[in-house]
Amino acid sequence: MISNPEVFLLLSLSIVSFGIAEIVPSALNSTLAQQEERFIAMLKGSEVSPPVNTDATGEAEFILHREQHLRLFYNVSINGIDSNSNNVTGIHLHNGISGFNGTVIAELPIIQEHERNGILAVGNLNGSSNFSNELSGKGKFAISSLINYIDNDRAYLDIHTTDHPNGELRGQVSRLP
Repeated sequence: MISNPEVFLLLSLSIVSFGIAEIVPSALNSTLAQQEERFIAMLKGSEVSPPVNTDATGEAEFILHREQHLRLFYNVSINGIDSNSNNVTGIHLHNGISGFNGTVIAELPIIQEHERNGILAVGNLNGSSNFSNELSGKGKFAISSLINYIDNDRAYLDIHTTDHPNGELRGQVSRLP
């Protein structure tokens, strides 16, 4: 894999100049695919253990960047939970299988004064992030362990509220094709 964008661009321009441009799109797609991996969690009350009755829904998107250091970007959005009633009290990534509660491995900061329908949390996790329980102190290996949990259906995101302190929304994190 070519890790320097300038070298890749020069190589790509050289390939085009010599008339073999059909190689460039596949090389570019391959390089981008190796640098970025995507994951998603569809958040519903029926996924909480035990299930809760709520009209709220949400989605958590994750993008893993495999550059010099692993970084996992996240964007958590919700519908139906506002900052006045049903106030969000926590957003956690857990190690656990569907239908069962697991240990908290990371807490994601909540955007204060979030909208009823909108983005609840945005940020990234990396080796220096504050992980807890079994990922605490793992440094750069914490992200690799988290991705291993995801690939083995052992990671979920949970949103806790004042009305549902044990969780109002939950979804298993899974890899997108």
